[in-house]
Amino acid sequence: ALRYSTNRFALVSMLTDNRSQNSLDFTTSYVQRVRDNLTFGTELKIDLPRAETTCSLGYEYSSPLGAFKTNITTDGKITSVFEKTLSEISGITFSAEVDNAKKGAKFGVSFQLLQ
Repeated sequence: ALRYSTNRFALVSMLTDNRSQNSLDFTTSYVQRVRDNLTFGTELKIDLPRAETTCSLGYEYSSPLGAFKTNITTDGKITSVFEKTLSEISGITFSAEVDNAKKGAKFGVSFQLLQ
């Protein structure tokens, strides 16, 4: 694995050999902190034997109201999560995923106690 980072961005590249699944993957990602509360990232994954490529783009925004994260991939998925800390020991999470390739959607709510 290769990694280069500063306090504002990181670049990571890896070559993963998974012989049990006959897979050789090359993955590279870049994360940029735009502000203290806003981060953008991208990831490119290439399955070399199958010549399949997936790219994703995402961001995370934090505010006193909570943290909002969204990820969009080239295989047709859009995922969003909103996390809110209610107190020192509790929090709530709302999530949604739209899968355009499978024409499906998932929604969820989670309540955490004693984090």
